[in-house]
Amino acid sequence: MADLEDYSGEFRSDIRYEDFSKEALGRLIEEYCRLGFRLDGTWQEVIRKRHGVEEAKAAENEVWQTLVPFWQSRFAKALRIQGNDVATYLKLLQMDPQMCYRLMGVECELHDEDHATLRVKTCHAVKYFKHTTGDMETLAEMCALDKRAFQRIATYVNPEIKLEEVFLPVDEGAPDCPNCEFRIWRERTPGAEKKGSGNE
Repeated sequence: MADLEDYSGEFRSDIRYEDFSKEALGRLIEEYCRLGFRLDGTWQEVIRKRHGVEEAKAAENEVWQTLVPFWQSRFAKALRIQGNDVATYLKLLQMDPQMCYRLMGVECELHDEDHATLRVKTCHAVKYFKHTTGDMETLAEMCALDKRAFQRIATYVNPEIKLEEVFLPVDEGAPDCPNCEFRIWRERTPGAEKKGSGNE
């Protein structure tokens, strides 16, 4: 039987993801994304306890700077996302499990082929560090890490794609809510050949 709404019935030795409904798969994907958040957060806490804050920050940065190109290449391949433009970049952000749109409130707005806006409305780091622990220093580090990751993804798609923050949760005067916003644009090199993409 296809389109199972859940797995509350009898055990099936041949169960496949394709046997579930879209709604069931959506719920499952969200839980997988939550597990990714928890794994990253728990890993960071353990490293901090064992080796100190500075070592944990360095390790976190190294892990994500190394992981990002491989990470994007996997779901780009699975969903056949190809190209080297700003729209391609937004597609990768939309499908990134660390950017689950329903959990993070991610909004991607394409203004034209060379300009876009990225908003994160319900960042889990903001909820924890700003509104729970008050640890703004660590939040600032997390924001900087995310910005570097966003730029690395952009470079993976096309080195001409750039981004800058419009505001971050740690910015003075920024709205007191779990929200950040980035401006994205493509700096086309006059007379240059069309650049290739890391995922083509």
